[in-house]
Amino acid sequence: MKFSATRPEGKFMFKQAVLFSLLVCCLPVLASSTDWPQFRGPNRDDISAETGLLKEWPAAGPKLLWKGTGIGSGYSTVSVVGKQVFTMGDKGGSSNVFGLNAEDG
Repeated sequence: MKFSATRPEGKFMFKQAVLFSLLVCCLPVLASSTDWPQFRGPNRDDISAETGLLKEWPAAGPKLLWKGTGIGSGYSTVSVVGKQVFTMGDKGGSSNVFGLNAEDG
């Protein structure tokens, strides 16, 4: 399907893209030191300010706390702000932005 900003579904997709772009641009400004608001972290340097992290992984790996399901397929990174995790997924023939609870998915 070709994208057209004059067709109703094209206008909706354009509005979604603008909204997501604004969200991505504003998240780093609103982030606290423990948030991961953009690709590669708050400063885009892959450095976390978290403390008390493990020096080595357990032999069986870290415990899985929750797994996000039902968000479709895609290759988006996640952004974490406060108790919310944001990502994108393709589902039902459209691209969607999802907000998940960081404590239980």
